[in-house]
Amino acid sequence: MPQYLANCSTLHETGVYWPVVIVSFIICHMFEYVVRQLSYRTSVWKSMDPVESVRWHNKVVSYVHAWISTILVVHALLMEPHTWRDACHAYAPRYELVLAISVGYFLFDLFFFLRNRRVFGDNTSMVVHHLVCIIAITYCVAYRVGLFYNMCLLFTEVTTIFFHQQWFLSAIGYKNGKLYQLNGLLFWILFFFCRVVWCFLQNVHLYVFSYQFEFAPYIFRAPIVTPSILFFLNLYWFIIITKRVVQHGGKSPNNDSKSAGDMKKQRQQQQESKKDQ
Repeated sequence: MPQYLANCSTLHETGVYWPVVIVSFIICHMFEYVVRQLSYRTSVWKSMDPVESVRWHNKVVSYVHAWISTILVVHALLMEPHTWRDACHAYAPRYELVLAISVGYFLFDLFFFLRNRRVFGDNTSMVVHHLVCIIAITYCVAYRVGLFYNMCLLFTEVTTIFFHQQWFLSAIGYKNGKLYQLNGLLFWILFFFCRVVWCFLQNVHLYVFSYQFEFAPYIFRAPIVTPSILFFLNLYWFIIITKRVVQHGGKSPNNDSKSAGDMKKQRQQQQESKKDQ
């Protein structure tokens, strides 16, 4: 145990992780403020009800993070091919930097959820997801264990891009268009391969190479369970998404539920008609 700890590079030796987390957290808050100020000037935002307008601010920040994290993960993995051979103990400064940026975002998003509980309702699964990611990534960075797995799991954020695009298309009134249906289909396919199949393969890979953890004390083998937790959580989400896809597929495009903007206009028309009466 003491020898193992002596061979570990802990957080205080690099001094990079927490400063980057804090900076990322602050930048996310600043960006959300800028988005909010700019959104006030748009007709799309003005047509939304208060609940949807809050979701808009959050989703813009999440959408930008999804793009940034996906690009950074792919770049880091391609630039550090030597880490692929040791999925357990492989370390690269790029990995620590990318993971720290995402942890800062997850903290921001978690606080945003808690601060707007009435808007998001029961979002327990998302809170669990963020807590697992924050704790697992911080743990792995602290003891330089399983960073490669964390990077591979972070790649699944690519599905978030299509998830938010679906919501944006609905918000601006394109819910009945072919682009909306195509994006929804791509999101469903990507979610299946990236968050279900890919996460499952991560667990298989972790099991096959579990011997790499045999010299680590049991307390430092906790990251082994992280891919399993995320896999079952993603599987739960995939089942919900699939049910919605099946229900949506049984309806004609003209019978789709209306977008946030359409609902706002409908309520205004109803109010005006009541005044005329």
